[in-house]
Amino acid sequence: MALRVDEDGRGVVALVIATDPEQRQALHAPALDPDAMVAVPDSAGLTTLLLAPDPLEVLAQLITADVRITHISLYQLGNGVDRASGFFGRERELAHILNRDLTNYFLVAGRQIGKTSLMKEIERSCRRLSGLDTRYCSLTDADSVAPLAAVLGLEVDAGVEAVLAALPAAPKTRRLVLIDEADAFVAAEVERGFPLLSAFRKLSVEGRVHFILAGFWDLYRVVGLDYQSPLRNFGEELRLGPLEHDACIALATKPMAALNLTYADPALPERIFERTGGRANLIAIVCAGLVAKIDLRKRVIDAEAVEMALSQDTIFSALKGWDRLSGNRPEVFADNRLDRLIVYATVGADEFTIASLQRRLADLGAPHPAPEIDRALLRLQIAAIVRRGSGGVYRYCVPLFVDMLRECDLEQAVRQEVEADSARIEYIQ
Repeated sequence: MALRVDEDGRGVVALVIATDPEQRQALHAPALDPDAMVAVPDSAGLTTLLLAPDPLEVLAQLITADVRITHISLYQLGNGVDRASGFFGRERELAHILNRDLTNYFLVAGRQIGKTSLMKEIERSCRRLSGLDTRYCSLTDADSVAPLAAVLGLEVDAGVEAVLAALPAAPKTRRLVLIDEADAFVAAEVERGFPLLSAFRKLSVEGRVHFILAGFWDLYRVVGLDYQSPLRNFGEELRLGPLEHDACIALATKPMAALNLTYADPALPERIFERTGGRANLIAIVCAGLVAKIDLRKRVIDAEAVEMALSQDTIFSALKGWDRLSGNRPEVFADNRLDRLIVYATVGADEFTIASLQRRLADLGAPHPAPEIDRALLRLQIAAIVRRGSGGVYRYCVPLFVDMLRECDLEQAVRQEVEADSARIEYIQ
């Protein structure tokens, strides 16, 4: 039997309707490839499907009886969510973009917060709108010309002029261009004097093309902090944070129900939400771990399984990288060091304020000017590491992140950052 794959290379489930019991038995024989994406419901299952008020839910359960559930799980790790059925939440942002006149946006968030998933959902939604030509590209470096040429149907070496000429859509058609991972491109544009972004702005003012750029600190720095930047009034900033509560609970439960899996206690999805701080990527990792380890004879997820999934190595791997929020360029090493120093100096407490942080840094012999501290706290907020509450009180967003760092010798970590900072200052002097 030749099975198809979808456009992303994933196997497509083949539903085989066999009326002959011997045929069904042959298809269920051990000789059949255990990884085959084949579901062969029996006559009782088919009857239930035909009479069910919610046939899609029954169909999903019939498929999970025959197909390895890790092959059909909606919990997708990495590269954004490619299927609408696996996308949860962000209704406010989607409504804000889709239910208004077309304009430009800057989508700002830290890594693994959900920028790419939202960009792909915007693309899917916009492609359903008549008269709107939507193109999505993700950048891997400072070069935007070759990726844009590719999504516009040009040769990748077409050149700047050809790309700019092709950006406007055909007459009577509007065009929206989604540019993901735009940080390196924006940083390079600053050095070059904004040649491409100035051209983008002109096309947008003329109403010929609109843009959504997604990125993190380099994008925010140019849009939100550089008052001389031509991007200041180019578009509207949308800052992404963790998923809203109801979306997190849906992410932890609805794909499980489609796999015919249930939680032993309704409080367990709340536990996942609380420990992950509403980070969709962490919830997906936890749930993928649960699916991989589930006892298919019981199909029930208990508290022990949840705690094990919350402590798996993949979770802590996903939490790493926070210590280099500004990247690996030499000119941002000082920013990264201050971010680390602030985290190591405060994560041992349940909360802190800017005033208490300033006193702590002064006591450590590592005072920093208030503007530097403000920018570092902005980076940590946009990265969803800390959040600012009422009264200017800062708290950490993800309990799992706090627990991971509290396993370290925080005082030793603080001393190392202070010494490195002192050595940098002495070298500059």
